[in-house]
Amino acid sequence: MKSMIRKAGILLAMSLFLAVHGPSAVPAAEADPDLSSGKSSSGVIDLSGDMDEPADLKNQVSSDPAASGQASSGQTASGQTSASQASSNPVSSANAGKIKPASGSSVQTGQAVVLKLNKKAASHDWTWTFSGTAAEDAHILSSDYKTSKRLKLTVWPSGGTLTVIGTDPDGLTISCDLEVSQSSVWKKRADFRANALAGVSPSMSEEELVVYFAEYIADRATYGPGQGNFFRVIDEGVGDCWCYSTAFKLLADAVGIETIIVKNGGSKSHYWNQVEIDGTWYNVDVQGYDTNRSHKWLLASNSTHGFNGDTSFSLNHGIHYPVSPAHVCTETLSF
Repeated sequence: MKSMIRKAGILLAMSLFLAVHGPSAVPAAEADPDLSSGKSSSGVIDLSGDMDEPADLKNQVSSDPAASGQASSGQTASGQTSASQASSNPVSSANAGKIKPASGSSVQTGQAVVLKLNKKAASHDWTWTFSGTAAEDAHILSSDYKTSKRLKLTVWPSGGTLTVIGTDPDGLTISCDLEVSQSSVWKKRADFRANALAGVSPSMSEEELVVYFAEYIADRATYGPGQGNFFRVIDEGVGDCWCYSTAFKLLADAVGIETIIVKNGGSKSHYWNQVEIDGTWYNVDVQGYDTNRSHKWLLASNSTHGFNGDTSFSLNHGIHYPVSPAHVCTETLSF
C-alpha cells in the first residue's frame, strides 16, 4: 500500500512539474534579497537562526502563542489536525462559526499565516484539509485553536490558490480562501524540487529514490557555513549539515518517503536525516555522503559511522521544532 501511495505521489509530482514548468524548465537564478539575507518582515520565516541552537528556531516563524503546537501531514486526532488535500471547496455551515485571516487573504510562500476562529468555531473538533493549486505545499504549524482561537499554517515552496477546510464529526464545515504569491527566492526552491523530481520515475524503489536524491544534492552542493539559512544549499549551492538535511527532506517529502531530521548530542552539533522504508528506519547523511562519496553514509544503522548519540528530531516540513527521542536504526541496506 505504501508503495502504491508513493508511486501515486511521484506521478502527481511529475504531472505538476510538466504542467507548470514545461519540458525545458530551468531553475530561476534570482534570489530575494530580504529572505536570502535572513531578514524577517510581515511574518515571513526568519532564516537567521543559530544552526547549533535548534531551540532558537521556534522563533523562525513570526511569534504567536499558537506556535507551540504541531501537526504533520496525515496525522489525525480528535480536535487536532489532518493536513491532507480535499477534493472540493465546501461552503461554511451556518452553525459552524467563522474563520478568517488575521492579516488579509493575500499571503506569501514561507509566511506564517494566522487564521482567527470565533468562539463558536473554536468549540468544534475540526479535521483540517486543503484544496486548491497550493494544497500539496500547505503545512499546519500549530493547531491549538481551542485555546488560542487561532490556526497557524504556512505554504512552501510553491504558491497558488488555497482553501483551508475544517470538518467536524457531525459533518459541519468551515472554510477560508487564501491567495499565495511566490517570491523569487521561494521560486528558486520550488524549481530545485521540480528539477529533481523530473529525474524520478514511478519504477524507482524507495531505496533508489534515497540514493538519487542524495546524489542530486551532493552534485550541486559544497560543504561550508550555513550562515543561519537552512536552505542555503538550495539557494547558493553551499551549506552545512543542516542545510543538506533540509534539502533532502524537501525532496523526500515530495514523493511520500517518511523523513525526519535528527541531531546528535555533544558540544558540536551534527544533523542528518532518518527515513522509514518498509517499516524500518535508516540513517541518511547526505553531507557525509558528499564529503566521502560512499554509499555507506546512506540507509545505515546507528552503529555505522558513529550515528549513535543523544538525538532529537523534527517532523514539521523544514520548520524545525526538535523533540526527543529519535528512532534507533538497527539495519543497514547494501546496494
